[in-house]
Amino acid sequence: MENLLNDARYSIRMLRKHPGFTVVAVIALALGIGANSAIFSVVDAVLLRPLPFKDPAGLVRIWGKIDKAGIPKNWISEPELLDIKEQSQAFEDLAAYQTGGANLTSSGDPVRVNMASVNASLFPILGIQASLGRTFLEEEDSPGRDKVVLVGNALWRSRFGADPTLVGKTIGLSGTTYTVIGIMPAGFQFPEQDELWVPLAIDIANLENRGSHGLEVVARLKTGVTPPQAQADLTNIAATLEQRYPTNYANSGWGLYPVSMLDELVGNIRPPLYILLGAVGFVL
Repeated sequence: MENLLNDARYSIRMLRKHPGFTVVAVIALALGIGANSAIFSVVDAVLLRPLPFKDPAGLVRIWGKIDKAGIPKNWISEPELLDIKEQSQAFEDLAAYQTGGANLTSSGDPVRVNMASVNASLFPILGIQASLGRTFLEEEDSPGRDKVVLVGNALWRSRFGADPTLVGKTIGLSGTTYTVIGIMPAGFQFPEQDELWVPLAIDIANLENRGSHGLEVVARLKTGVTPPQAQADLTNIAATLEQRYPTNYANSGWGLYPVSMLDELVGNIRPPLYILLGAVGFVL
């Protein structure tokens, strides 16, 4: 201990005798430590910290592809979504969604807000519950019963003054009246920077157009199902649909495949972030 104290005193004396060197050393250390802290914070938030959903390892996105048309990633059509739900053995449940916008005409001047149309099953799949009220019922995810809306926490606070009695009231969205049934938890934004959610309400009586690929799909794997097993399941479904609807799929190279939710979000930026972290560590 005494030797350590002597070394510290000696170091301090040397730094006092060479102020120029001391300034350079302090700046270099500050820059190195600051850069490492900043980059590690990004890596921790993006790569190391799990997604803010229930059992995120079990969440996948399902994509279509049309190899012969050079389309490696394609959205899913409404009839394809229902076919996957009916035939799949690998997934607990699936949910589709579309993103867009709406003109909010309640509580002040009209304003454009981000809005997502989602299946009622989305929130149970993600393990998300409303902080006030509730999320959608299955029967509300159908035409004629779909005029209900969930309000994002930030919008609830900024536009409605965090009014706890908003649940049960109506708001205007692009000329249509919706009943507020729930307020979402703070920080929840899915699939994008959405502020409102309404039911997708697929009309099952109008499912002839298999070429209208407009749905993004998220699914939860059944317990014990691996990604290769999920891929095999989707491959079988694609083969069945190709035989059943040859005019839509035969000779097109059409197929289905799953992608881990985490890989979907950070797959392209993972290598650069690790390289950057290693580089700033080397500088330090």
